[in-house]
Amino acid sequence: IDSTDPVIGKLERFDGKTLREFQWTEKDDDVVKDLTACQIKIYLDGTEYDGLSKLEDGSHILKVEATDELGNTSVKEVSFMLDTIAPVIMISGIENGEVIKEARDINIALQLEGDNLEKVTLNGKEINVSDNKAFLTVNEPGEYKLVAVARDAAGNETITTYEFTFKKKVNYMLVIILSAIGLLAVLALIAVAKRRKK
Repeated sequence: IDSTDPVIGKLERFDGKTLREFQWTEKDDDVVKDLTACQIKIYLDGTEYDGLSKLEDGSHILKVEATDELGNTSVKEVSFMLDTIAPVIMISGIENGEVIKEARDINIALQLEGDNLEKVTLNGKEINVSDNKAFLTVNEPGEYKLVAVARDAAGNETITTYEFTFKKKVNYMLVIILSAIGLLAVLALIAVAKRRKK
């Protein structure tokens, strides 16, 4: 005699979670406990699931139905969110590989509000991140490496690296004037030297 319904457990890893992948790899004996052998059916979003079909990103309802040999039935239902897309980091004010000639303001932000901008560094020095945004100004000549790291609730991670160079603009008029002064000084020294020889 078996008047008890099968006991369905071990769905905690899906219940209310945001996942970056979904695979049904559970063994029947691990999911359902009963005195007799059970027939187990898995449903996703109301349709029986074969355990192999790929799911689209978004909200899903997972249902497990177990029926033992005497017809006792249990049903357990949980919902989860599938998110396989990594965060998109948006960097404005500079292009990767660009050579700039003057000071530049750079903004770092995320495309989606739910994602988290974890860290921003410039040449290894951490930049302050506030409200999932970072701002910095490059005003010293040199070579720069900007790294931004973002992660979403499912654990998808994005690391974006920009490398750029700041070379100060050459003031050609000043160079010409200084060169002319230098040339005049050399000519004056030559003239003085010739007079002394006489």
